[in-house]
Amino acid sequence: MNNSGKWYDLFEMSANGNYTLNVTLGASINDEQLCVWIDYDNNGSFNNGNEQIYLNNDIPFVTGLNGISINFTVPAASFISTGQIVRMRMMDDRSTALGVAAMNSSSATLSYGQAEDYPVYLQSGPLPLTLLSFTGSKRNDVIRLLWKTEQEQDTKEFQVERSMNSFEFASIGIIPAAGLSTGSNYNFSDPAITPGAYFYRLKMLDRDGAYTYSRTLDFTVKGNRMLVKGNPFHQDIEVILPANSGEVVFRLLDSKGSVVLVEKQGISSNSIVIKLKKPLSNGIYVLEATVNGEYFSEKVIRQ
Repeated sequence: MNNSGKWYDLFEMSANGNYTLNVTLGASINDEQLCVWIDYDNNGSFNNGNEQIYLNNDIPFVTGLNGISINFTVPAASFISTGQIVRMRMMDDRSTALGVAAMNSSSATLSYGQAEDYPVYLQSGPLPLTLLSFTGSKRNDVIRLLWKTEQEQDTKEFQVERSMNSFEFASIGIIPAAGLSTGSNYNFSDPAITPGAYFYRLKMLDRDGAYTYSRTLDFTVKGNRMLVKGNPFHQDIEVILPANSGEVVFRLLDSKGSVVLVEKQGISSNSIVIKLKKPLSNGIYVLEATVNGEYFSEKVIRQ
């Protein structure tokens, strides 16, 4: 089973890093054998000497699922292909106690078991950077990303990557790192968003070329927006909402950001008239609406 091209199965490991691989052997009533390799030098073959991380030719059967914990250390950066995705192979068969040949080669012929390959991304070492948070929000036609760090030692930059299908990412912006040991706050806005699915992650690069990725954020952008009819307005404000049922909360802010109106009401139609309870001065305002949990805003003018 070749899973090496599946992004959601990707393991990320660093040179000299210590790891535990948990393997579950199930759906069997026999003793088994298991062997695991990682092609550290990415040459297409597995070396039993320094690329074999586990071998047991006689694993006793345990009722239910048999869990195996494999502790191993990745070699130093000079012995591995850093910055590349390599292959990890696991092979499982019946135990030698049942008359099956001992398994000690990645190309061995299996009698009853199977082989599975998984992708492993190797980096030169852990980045001297701690990502405390990575969040985002969608407002109108803009998706805004926010992240916070600490211990930015030798951090070079943050590359903002976007995908429309969750596995093919491309860089859409670069934010230089502040390089402060106390950490910093960052933000990035992706404007002119059209309807569809959006996935974002941060590629955090060190000055020596090493990098790691943040978790992935996902957003679904609908093809609807709030429309204001009769803008500029004189007294009441009529809006067309992207929903005809549910609940809406309106807020009207003046040019100084002060809230001059808050109104909450149920939706039975997508056409809503906001009745202003007191006269407003002429000028520019911002009308905010949270419709069934989704935020919209539009500039409106009082004349």
